[in-house]
Amino acid sequence: MYEITERVLTEQPTAVLRRRLEITELEGWIGTALQAVAEAVARAGSHPVGPPFARCLKVAGCAARFDVEAGFGVDPPFPSVPGRDVQPSRLPGSCAAVTVHAGPYEAMEPAYEALATWVAEQGGTPDGPPWERYLSEPTGDPATWRTEIVQPYTTT
Repeated sequence: MYEITERVLTEQPTAVLRRRLEITELEGWIGTALQAVAEAVARAGSHPVGPPFARCLKVAGCAARFDVEAGFGVDPPFPSVPGRDVQPSRLPGSCAAVTVHAGPYEAMEPAYEALATWVAEQGGTPDGPPWERYLSEPTGDPATWRTEIVQPYTTT
């Protein structure tokens, strides 16, 4: 059972690395991407705000491919430099349904389903893709890993 809470989020500038990946490539890529983003943020004189995150969008017409961005909230905003892999982005300000999954990443589907059910029960619809915030390092016993899942939504 997942506890769902409602939050009003403020738009958050981010620094991210983006890639189009197969679902099987996600877990291995995210750690490498977060390391690259952390290094670029430090070099730019910006600072991470909050835990690392990843956000995925399904690629139209291909159920196994995703456009993924992984990174950190930052302050001050990350500068845009053409040709650089790490780029500025943002997490939107909005109402959001939030839950925390305890356990391995491959077992998170019920948490996403619980969020979708909760949003529908509130008379809402998803407002953009959800994202995951990694509250613990993925080391040691996977049962101890904690991932916050955030689903922005709107109501009519």
